[in-house]
Amino acid sequence: KDEFLYTVTHELRTPLTSIRAMSEIIHDNPAMDESEKEIFLSGIVRETERLSHLITQVLNLEKYESGRQQLNKSAVVLNTLIDETVQSVSTIANEKKVHIRQQLPNSMFLVQCDAMLIQQVLYNLLSNAIKFADENAGLIKIMVHTNHDELQVSVEDNGKGIPKDLHT
Repeated sequence: KDEFLYTVTHELRTPLTSIRAMSEIIHDNPAMDESEKEIFLSGIVRETERLSHLITQVLNLEKYESGRQQLNKSAVVLNTLIDETVQSVSTIANEKKVHIRQQLPNSMFLVQCDAMLIQQVLYNLLSNAIKFADENAGLIKIMVHTNHDELQVSVEDNGKGIPKDLHT
């Protein structure tokens, strides 16, 4: 139960942190250009939607485990999903002076998935990478690799890494 509560609060805290950061930027810069303000406000709306979705997921957790709740699969352009996720963490990345480099194939991949769940996984990976990227010259790479009929998405940061004794 304690581990579950820790995980849930961590997942809820992530979009809240982003919402707070973007709101503070708008609040602290009253002379901000309207187009720039619109970018931050759009991010706040996206993160609020993500937060709402997370709360719904927690409330429906038992349904997923019992098989009564199904995934909301749809055709999604993977490159677009990645772009949107990178955009949603860009404020936090900029504050920590972390650069995110996307290495995506030119072709647009259409995948069947639950977009919100995949986006949450990507968001968590990117948020953690931002947190642990090198403090002086933070760099994160998000890449898509093809392997026959599979796609692999990876997120890599230039932080100190996980100690070898903690690898499984």
